[in-house]
Amino acid sequence: MFCKECEKFVPENKTECPYCGSTEFEQKEIAVIHDAPSTLWWFICFVVPFLGLVLYIVWKKKFSQRADSCLYAFLTQVGIALFIGIYWAIIGMVTCAFQVGIF
Repeated sequence: MFCKECEKFVPENKTECPYCGSTEFEQKEIAVIHDAPSTLWWFICFVVPFLGLVLYIVWKKKFSQRADSCLYAFLTQVGIALFIGIYWAIIGMVTCAFQVGIF
């Protein structure tokens, strides 16, 4: 049961709300939210990294495991991009060094 005044859950054996003292209750169905790590969302957020960051921020409280999948995809993509950027920067410096005649 849920209290009509404060809308908090009240156990069946209570005659008044322990939070606000109201004696009026109503029956509500509790929605079950299925949350699980998602490979599909990981892949989508890997392809579009900024979307992964946005979805993590939006979903982190309601769908924590799905949000973590999006964050991991974002971090993976950023890590790969940094690695490739550093790799090509080193290749560029070595190439310039050979052209200038340092090596």
